[in-house]
This record gives sequence, C-alpha cells and structure tokens, in this order.
Amino acid sequence: MFTGEIQWFGGFNKKKGIVNNYGFIKLLGEANAKDIYVDRRDVPLHLQELWEKQTERGEGVCVKFNIELNSKGKEQAFNLDLETFVGIIDWFNPRQSKGYIKWNKDSDVRFLSSESFNSGELVCFAIQHKKYIDKYEAIQVNKINIFTEDIEIIRKCVNSEIHKISQKFIAKYVERVNEAEFLTFFINKLIRLDDSDRLGYWEQIPSLKQKLEYKGLLWDVAPKIYKIPLIEKRYNNFLALVKKFNNSDYPYANAISANWRELYKLDSIDQQLVDIWKSGYFRNQEAEEAKMISARGAEKLVQKFYTALGYQVEDIAAHQITKQRRDWELGDIKLGNGDLIDVKNARTDLNSNSYSEFCVPKFKQTRFGENVRICAVLSPYLQKQYITGGNKVYFGVDNPQVLGIVDSQYLAKIASYFCNDDSEIRISILRDLAPKSYLPHWLFDYDDKFYCKQLEVIEEFRCLQSGDIPNVEELKLLNEQTISLPLFIASQRQLPQDWLKEIPKWQIEFIDFLINIPTKKLSLPYLFLSILKHFLLMLSRNVSDYSPLTYLDILCVDTDKERPLMLHDPLNTIKDFCETLNTLWHNRYNCNLTEFKYFKFSRTGILQGKKSELESSYTTLLAYCGGKVENKKYAKCGCYPLIFGKNETCSQCKGLVCHKEECQSCRCNNLSDRLPIQDISNEEDNLDDIPF
Repeated sequence: MFTGEIQWFGGFNKKKGIVNNYGFIKLLGEANAKDIYVDRRDVPLHLQELWEKQTERGEGVCVKFNIELNSKGKEQAFNLDLETFVGIIDWFNPRQSKGYIKWNKDSDVRFLSSESFNSGELVCFAIQHKKYIDKYEAIQVNKINIFTEDIEIIRKCVNSEIHKISQKFIAKYVERVNEAEFLTFFINKLIRLDDSDRLGYWEQIPSLKQKLEYKGLLWDVAPKIYKIPLIEKRYNNFLALVKKFNNSDYPYANAISANWRELYKLDSIDQQLVDIWKSGYFRNQEAEEAKMISARGAEKLVQKFYTALGYQVEDIAAHQITKQRRDWELGDIKLGNGDLIDVKNARTDLNSNSYSEFCVPKFKQTRFGENVRICAVLSPYLQKQYITGGNKVYFGVDNPQVLGIVDSQYLAKIASYFCNDDSEIRISILRDLAPKSYLPHWLFDYDDKFYCKQLEVIEEFRCLQSGDIPNVEELKLLNEQTISLPLFIASQRQLPQDWLKEIPKWQIEFIDFLINIPTKKLSLPYLFLSILKHFLLMLSRNVSDYSPLTYLDILCVDTDKERPLMLHDPLNTIKDFCETLNTLWHNRYNCNLTEFKYFKFSRTGILQGKKSELESSYTTLLAYCGGKVENKKYAKCGCYPLIFGKNETCSQCKGLVCHKEECQSCRCNNLSDRLPIQDISNEEDNLDDIPF
C-alpha cells in the first residue's frame, strides 16, 4: 500500500452550490509526484468528517491506500484508511494534557490528550500535518497492550526503528507469520543495524542459532558472537596450526645450558688440556687459567648439547693428550655423522652479556673440503678463585649456554644475499676474514633438529590450501590477524591479498622482504640483517608512520616479545636491537640523522655513516664499547648500546664516547667501537658503502 497526506477533501463548492464529493492525496516520499484523486464513495464514513474538518483547518492527515485506474483510465485511491504509527512516550504533562512521542530514532512528535500517559509506554497513533506551521502532530493516541494479538499492531511494532519497541514483539511476530515472511523481514531489518543492536534481536529468537550456517542466508545479519564458532569450525586447520606454532616449545632447550660448577670440575684430561693451552702465557697465569677452564667447560657443554640432540659425540679435543689422532687440529668435537664442531667460547663483558664476540682465526676445513662448523658458547666472566672454589661466590652467576652454530658456507650465503650489488642497500658481513676475526652472537642460531617442532608446523602450513585460510574480516572477528603473521613469515608464504589492505605499506614491504629471502629456513642472522636493512631504508625515506618497535609486533606473539618467528633467542638479540634502533630513530631529527646518505655496517655491529662521498671519514652511529676499565683490572667495558645523538661523538676520530664514568673510551685511545684500532682498520677494508 501507499502512504500519503490528504491535501484537501470535501467542503462546499460555492460556485456550483454543492458539496464536493472528492479530494486529493499527496504521495509521501516521492518528489514531484502528482496528487492522487480520491472519491467520497471510497472513504469510510468515520473518516469523511475528520478529513473535512482538517481541510477547513489547513491540516492534512496521513492515510494509506491502494492505487488503481478508474473507468476514465486515471489513477485513483482505493481502500483508504488512516495510516497509524507506533511510538514510545517520551514525556507527558497531565496538567497541560500535552506530551511528546518518540516517533522514530531521530524525532519526536507532539500530542494532546485528556488521558494520562507515563514515560516509556508504547502507543499507536495517527499523524496530521499542520500546514500553516509545517509541523506534525499525533492524533488518536492509544496505548498498546504488550499482550496484544493484533497482527497489524505487532507488524508495526517489529518494524519500528526504536529497538525498545521492536524487540518486545519480535517473538510474537515469529509465532504468527510463516518462516519466509519472517526471514525476509528479519534480514531487511537487521542488515541496517550495528552488531550490538542485532544481538538483542537474536537473543529473543533462540531458533535462529540453529538456522545459522557459515555464509548462509542469515550470515550477514548474525551478531559476531554467533559467527565466531562457525568461523572457528570452518578454519579449524588454519587456527590449529597457528596455535600450535605460537605455543611450540624447544624439546632440547634445557640442553643448551648446564651448571657452571659441574662444567668447571676438571678430570685429569681436562686439567692437562688447560695446562697446555695456558702454557704460552707468562703474565697473569691465574687469569689465563680461568679463561682456559671456561673454554674447556664450553667444550663439555657442547658435548652434552649434541648428546641430548641424539648424536653420537666424540671428544676429539682430548686427542691432544691421548695422541690418538690429530683431528683435534680441525675441531673439538666429532659427531657420529662425521661433522666436526669447533667450539668458540666468549665470556661476558663487565657491563653487558648481550654483545659478545667469538674470535675465529680462520674457518677450518677437512681434507675433503667440508666445512668445520663453529659452535658459540657464552660463559660467565669468573676469576680462578671463584671457579676453583677457593673463594665463596657472593654474586649471581649465569650458567654457560650454547648460542648456536655457523659455518663459512652459510656465512658466505648470507653475505652474498645482503651484499648484492643490485640491492638498494648493501651490508658487509664476510669478505676476506682478517686474522683473529670476530663474529657477533647474532650470526649464530640452532640447527633444524633443535627447531623440530616449529619446522613440523611450517611444513604443514606450506601445504595448507588457500581456501582454508580465513579472509581479513573473519580474522578481525577472531582477533587472529596479528598472531598469525609469524607463521606466514616463518613459512615464507605470501599473505592473502585481502589481508594487505589492513597492513601499512611499510610493514608489507618488510614482510615481503623476509618471505622472499632465498633460504629454506629463516634464521637469527637473516632476521637481524633484514631488520637493519629495512631500518636504513626507512631512515632514508623518513616514513612518518614507521617505528622499529613494530617489528616486534609483526614477528612475536608473546607479550614479552622474546621469540621472534619462534626462534630461540636466549640473549634477546632481536628485541634489544629493535629497541636500540627505536632510540636511534627517535633521535633522528635531534642529530640530523636523516642527512646521512652513505652507511657501513660491519659484522662486529658497528654502524657508521657519512653525509656525502666527499667526507673523508665515517661517523659512528651505533656501536658498543670495547674499552677496558682500569679499576676493574682492565676488564672489558662492553657498554651497549652507544648511540649517535645520545652519546658524545669524538671530534677527532668521530667515534662514540662511552658514557660510563669509569670508562669514557673512544677510538682515539684504541679502546672503542669494540676492536683495537688496528683491527678496525682491517674491518673497514671489508665494508661497503651504502649509497641512497
């Protein structure tokens, strides 16, 4: 039916001297529509008098009607009746016999009544238009009994835009109409509502939950709370793999460390080895012996570690004493599969246990040209008096721990990728290793057997069909988008296209960079250098919404941000590095860091830059102190990080000055930037300029 407003009706025609038996209705909601003719014979008697009085007063009541063609072929109104509406009493003043009805969600309408009403009562009413003041007013206001069985009243109530009215009658409506009518009404009504309003309707009709199917008829109007179980069921495999990956552990994690007191207990072979190793040193014999005991303890720890991994382990370092073979010249441990392990031990610096170097005179090879693998161990810095039990230890001591392995072929592969001449940024890691070259801890990681749980999930995830991955809207409902990113990256699987619209451009660039690295498994060195390379790109572009700390949000799911891509990172290498870069980033304007256009980064962790090719020397932007502190018996300072803009820059050597009061070293006194000055010069020979 149509809804309209009486323009005029009846009245006395003075020209003809008769009463008019017709009138006209203006269609509502249709601009420029012509008025519809209405004949008196089609108007109920109880409405004729009302309409004529309204016409005299310049008022127009709202009516409903059908339109048909009359005998003359013109449109005419039939089946006329008052159009009634439902609302809720906003307020009513009985002394003034006046109140207001909330008609729809946006407006109220005034009414007059000798009957009393209370706020919140539901009412049914007609509407008249007072044309001379262009306002609407409610007439024939009647209270609605919430127990009414009138299906027309019920229909009007459930179609109300006011949810307090609609929800009261939704259950009655369901009982009285067929399923097709109800579903059509329900979908059309709820599609315009937000999730909280939809939930109120669904709670009124329990049967809807049984009818709801994934992507079925009711899917678009279902509240989130009812969609989530169906999405979880539909994408159970995906969600299970994400959860399995994010909760995965390391079966051999306990084996990477052992009690230092047990490791430093020497049997006769151990003692003879220590005596041989220290024999070339004549100064400070006690310090050297402590160092050698630590080194032997590291070898014993690595033996325990590989035994726990299931390998048959042979202590070939002992052949120096037993003279059984000379394979000790190539390594310290031989595995049952024939691999040789060369153990490199580093002791913690005075002020830092997170930035330690492992001295590698050269990478050894077997006579068959196979690489000997380097295994790094980080040990506590202890004097002999504490190691041998002569003095009681009154301070905390961290146990030695295995940090991982690396070999020259793997290192060359990483170096080749990041030193690609076609790349926008080139980073030097390995060219010609100088004598007594130093490898930082971030170049070491554990092997595939250590990561067996993670690799199992990654392999399953790589086989998952694209149709078994939820779209971005479903992920939002599950709050799963961020926590699934590490599995995608670790699996080096491209993100679904519709996910990309929710991720900032610079983050997509970083994720793509990791996903497209040509390696079977992303390891700690790949991750570390990728972050650095991307950071330098962001620095050159000065991206406004960028933050180095966001790397941790992308890579980690744990609140501590300590397991990037589920890599075991016992020294929090990635977390500390991101925090350091964040400090550097936030100081970029204070120190004009954005003016630097050429960069060097060495494997020892020194980041340097200059503003133009014409500058003769580089300014140190990021380093850590290699100075020795006099009042600590010349122990290494190890202060990290030293950051350009926060630490003072030496005007002579352009190195960063340590801020520790007892140190304050820089390159000028050969104690800064981690290596003695002669070694720094050798290192710089292997560095590449990074132009932008």
